[in-house]
Amino acid sequence: MDEFFEVFAAWARKTSLDQALKKFRPRLSAQELAEYEAEYRARLERIFDDRPVVIHGPRDPWYPGPNEETDTYWPALERHIRADLGWPDDRVESLDRSSSKVIAYTPPPSAPSWDAKGLVVGYVQSGKTTNFTAVIAKAADVGYRFIIVFSGIHNGLRKQTQDRLDEQLCELTPKKWKQLTNADDDFRAPAIPATALLHLGESGVALAIVKKNATVLRRLDRWLQPAVKQRALADVPTLIIDDEADQASVETASINPLIRSIIGKLPKTTYIGYTATPFANVLIDPKGDDLYPKDFILNLPRPEGYFGTERVFGRDAVEGDEANGAELDGSNMVRIIPDDDVDAVRPVGKAAAADFIPTIPKSLDNAIEWFVLATAARRARGDDGHSTMLVHTSVKTDVHLAFKEPLRLHVDRLRKRVEAQDGKTLERLRDLWNTESHEVPASCRRAGRW
Repeated sequence: MDEFFEVFAAWARKTSLDQALKKFRPRLSAQELAEYEAEYRARLERIFDDRPVVIHGPRDPWYPGPNEETDTYWPALERHIRADLGWPDDRVESLDRSSSKVIAYTPPPSAPSWDAKGLVVGYVQSGKTTNFTAVIAKAADVGYRFIIVFSGIHNGLRKQTQDRLDEQLCELTPKKWKQLTNADDDFRAPAIPATALLHLGESGVALAIVKKNATVLRRLDRWLQPAVKQRALADVPTLIIDDEADQASVETASINPLIRSIIGKLPKTTYIGYTATPFANVLIDPKGDDLYPKDFILNLPRPEGYFGTERVFGRDAVEGDEANGAELDGSNMVRIIPDDDVDAVRPVGKAAAADFIPTIPKSLDNAIEWFVLATAARRARGDDGHSTMLVHTSVKTDVHLAFKEPLRLHVDRLRKRVEAQDGKTLERLRDLWNTESHEVPASCRRAGRW
């Protein structure tokens, strides 16, 4: 298709296919118009037929995907993840497909009013933030003018999300964003009233990354109230992303009513929850005026090479499941710590934590040595990436700090023995490598990119 088709497609996306056909009929021959219509419908079908799976719907198709000729935010993000982050083509294409499908199940911003609610379910630590970053970019391209991200209940997560969106959205097109929050501070009512600030036209998008905290949410709610009285929000298409949507958003005395109050003030609102544990969200009463995902539930695909809890612990078979063997049983990676070793690594009672002096029992010694061996194998195979081991025996920071010196001395002694080619140490490491590597089939290790 030629460049003029992209202009046609942009108009059809912004208004409707019927409106585009009417507008371009005087400029195109009947054959050209038929070809444009067929191509546009084919793009719509690809979005709806392609992965990932949507559990709910379908909505009337309106979004054919990004438009290279007219879009701003997604092309900038795509260039960034290709050039700066070095993503391969298949990974970029997967992100493009999944984020386009989310947008396709939201209402078109040209609709007079709406209150849409959806849920995106992903694997733990598997790219949910990247997906909603792409969704935000594409939403901005199709006409959403106010983006709110509810990001956890702690300052650390909110700041992390703010930094991420600053880097992958705001810094790529800095003149296009009006930021209502920053890395150092949560939402505080700007001096400019919502009536003026949110009417940016097509010149920009307002963005707020907000902690799920009652005090902060009240500030946002109160800031919007004057604009409600002036009926000034009717033309402000708003996207709300609720990160970790199962946390604090559902069935809470203060957070849930405030989120619903904010949604209620915005006549054109799409709320999308993101979570890896959707049970609380799907059990919301669908008949109530709550956050139940009435419009769509979408499963993000499992990333290639993803190594999650199922691969370690296994899972139950479900009806129609073709999985078997290690896919259901998990892998023999869990080692039970003997009762005699527990007291060496974890204090008993509150008073004991302050004076606790940890030691390195045999089970922890084996774990440390296996970590060293696994990291050495990665290095020998040319993998110089980051390698981390977490020793977590208590929720108390005093206990973690107490482990620092014993662990440092233990690893230092191991290093010196290896450097000195100590026969007993090398034999012990060889036996540990053989024992542990035989417990997990090589096919499972390759699938997890060991």
